[in-house]
Amino acid sequence: MQVLYKHTQIAWPIIIPADVAALICLYLVFARDMMPAAIGFFILVLATYLFYAMTVVGTDETIQVKFGIGLIRRTFRIKDIETVEAFRTSFWHGWGIHYSPDGMVFNISGYDAIRLTMAGGKRYVIGTDDRDRLMRYIEANRRARPPASTRL
Repeated sequence: MQVLYKHTQIAWPIIIPADVAALICLYLVFARDMMPAAIGFFILVLATYLFYAMTVVGTDETIQVKFGIGLIRRTFRIKDIETVEAFRTSFWHGWGIHYSPDGMVFNISGYDAIRLTMAGGKRYVIGTDDRDRLMRYIEANRRARPPASTRL
């Protein structure tokens, strides 16, 4: 499968506070001999590697949302997408991966997003700072494939 769309968004609102907190933990370990802070340091470094960025990769058949180094990911089949719409998250939607009344949220920064409604009614919100191009990619590939609900 050929990659038709790829965009990476850096998670500055996650990286900066996590790294500052990790440095504080290191200070506590070495300057204050507080060894339990070492656990906090390693947890913060791990979280940074897992969530430092979100990359959306699109092929002619799938859209994949990957976080950080790629251990955490979700793949959507284009043929299962019934609707795609521009969406704006709010402070209450937050960042990260979690459920909301508007669907499962995948977001690392900002408030621009798209909302996918899948065959069967499940909804997903994907945060992006490249909303217009992502929507054009999805719409172009949805037109090329019939929806899952109309196939035999």
